[in-house]
Amino acid sequence: GYPLQLYAVAWKQNRNQADQQLAHAVNWMYDEGGKFMDKRPDEFDTVVAQILPLKVEDLEPDQIADYIVDSKHEFWDAKYVNHSWNDIEKLKQQKEEELKAQKEQAKEKLKQEKEKKLLEIGDEEK
Repeated sequence: GYPLQLYAVAWKQNRNQADQQLAHAVNWMYDEGGKFMDKRPDEFDTVVAQILPLKVEDLEPDQIADYIVDSKHEFWDAKYVNHSWNDIEKLKQQKEEELKAQKEQAKEKLKQEKEKKLLEIGDEEK
């Protein structure tokens, strides 16, 4: 078997296949799944996948990531169709860091403008 997360990615990537979604998802798993996992070795644990119960009803809740069973989860958003959950988290972290850097730049610019104004006021008083 494969890690549950990979099944979710395969399903997500093929959700526009209407009545052929399952067949396309299975084909994607065989054709692309290994490459997808190889690019993300920290996310996909193939050893754990081998010891998972074969029947879904035998899985324990802690063996199933929330996003797999929550259809409203951000993981399923169309803009992330080619991303794993770790990919999405990394993208969000990068965005947060970019916004933080932009905020710091704006803050520094404002500080410089304030200092410039104070210098201009000081020059006018002389």
